[in-house]
This record gives sequence, C-alpha cells and structure tokens, in this order.
Amino acid sequence: TRCYRGCPSCTPDGIEKCDNQVLAFDDSHIQEINKRRKSASSNNNNNRVSSGSRRSFSKQNEVEKNWKTLYHNYLQVAVLTNANLWSFAPQGLSKFGHIGDGLLDLVLIETVNRKEFLRYIKRNGNSKNQHELPFTNIIKVKEIEIE
Repeated sequence: TRCYRGCPSCTPDGIEKCDNQVLAFDDSHIQEINKRRKSASSNNNNNRVSSGSRRSFSKQNEVEKNWKTLYHNYLQVAVLTNANLWSFAPQGLSKFGHIGDGLLDLVLIETVNRKEFLRYIKRNGNSKNQHELPFTNIIKVKEIEIE
C-alpha cells in the first residue's frame, strides 16, 4: 500500500520526508461541551475492557475530556484508521489516513438524494477528491462515541 504521510515505517531511507497536508472543515455545527453524557452502557464498570497494556479504568482516575457533539442525521458515517486503498478506490477512501499517526478519520455524508450519493460513490473510483463535495465532511479525531 501507498503512504501519503511519509512516516519512517512506510518511507524507504534516502527519500525526503515532508508532510504538506492541510485539512480544513466547517465546524459551525459543532457544539463544544465540557462533560460528555453518560450512556446507560457506560455506567456499568463490569463492561469495561482492561488488559496488561492498558490502564484499568475507575471513576476516581478517569479524566474528563472536552468532547464535541454533532447533532445531525447522516446517510453514511465511516470511521477509518488508514487510507483503505483497494482496486475500486485507488487513492483510498481516506487519502491522508494513516495507521501510524494515532488519529481516526471520521467521514460524514449528510442525507442527500440518490443521485448525489452515487456521485460520491463514483468519485471513490477516480482521481477526483470525493471529499470536495458540499455534503461530505472529514474530521480527524482521537476518540469517538456514536449513539
């Protein structure tokens, strides 16, 4: 697979490494909150996963994060860890996604008619950027919770 990020694990020695990616998105519909809502499933500590490599969670040492909440109906929501290159999408579903950067790409497709959605699907298979369409959003995130 091809790496657009130029990380040391994907780039052979001797090739100049540069990252000229600029990512901008419209965040006017994002509401910033100080404390996330606790869902019914997260109140039960027995459901939490712990392993030797992860710190165990408890209510005393859990650090509250500054979550942003999106309230919208979407036709498609995709969470991608890497570019997802394949024969149908030679540039990948998330062109600058990389497994080594510690981020996820949250791809949001707003509710549109069938013709516009097919236009988005067809752009995955050619050299045009499918995220330039007005109803698509891509957001880099570290964590995500979908309800």
